[in-house]
Parts: sequence; structure tokens; C-alpha cells
Amino acid sequence: MARGDISVGPQEHEILVYENNPLTGIQFQQALEGSEKLVNEEIQKAILVKKKIMSKKEADKLGAEHEFGAKYPDTVSVYIIGSSIEFCGGPHAANTGELGRFKIVKEEASSSGVRRIKAALE
Repeated sequence: MARGDISVGPQEHEILVYENNPLTGIQFQQALEGSEKLVNEEIQKAILVKKKIMSKKEADKLGAEHEFGAKYPDTVSVYIIGSSIEFCGGPHAANTGELGRFKIVKEEASSSGVRRIKAALE
């Protein structure tokens, strides 16, 4: 399961990955490469980005993802990209094809069973 700050833009993004059965060595490297490839395949599909303004309560009902612990106003912007629904971190793109190439730039231990992955859009 991954959670993190995944706002879209030129900055670096951080994702925390929680592993019940942590991978090691070559398995982990293959998993990272596979994840990077999958994200880039989705970006290349040029999936339409839809922005909707709604109540925070309605967004929560839809299951919109948001930054853990963040405070949001009663009215929020929600972005829908394919099956992903997220509170505004703001892709500010019309479709995923505009995002560029996704590249994992760093991976490190965060705590027991948790890996921190940093990625950027090139």
C-alpha cells in the first residue's frame, strides 16, 4: 500500500510504501522498475483530468484521497484521473500525457516495514 504527497509538478514527490512482506535486493529493484514502468504507461495514455468543486463531505463519500493529517475547507477541488480521485494537490494538466516522464530518484528505509520512495517528473 502506498501513501504520500503526490502533487503533480516539477518538484520531487514522496511516497511511503508499507510492506507486510518486504522485498530485498534484486526483487525490490525489479519492483521499483516495474512501478516506474507502470506509471509511465499510464501517463502515456493521456488520460483526461477532470476537476470538480464539491463539499469536503461529498469528496470524502466518494473516497477521494488526500494528504494525511491535512486540513481542508468545507468546499474543495477534487481531481479525477481515470479511477483515481484526489483532493486538490493540483495536477494543473488537461491530461496525463502532459506530465512528462516519471522517474524514481531515491529509495530509503523510513521505519520498520516502511520504505520512502522519492520520484520526480522529468
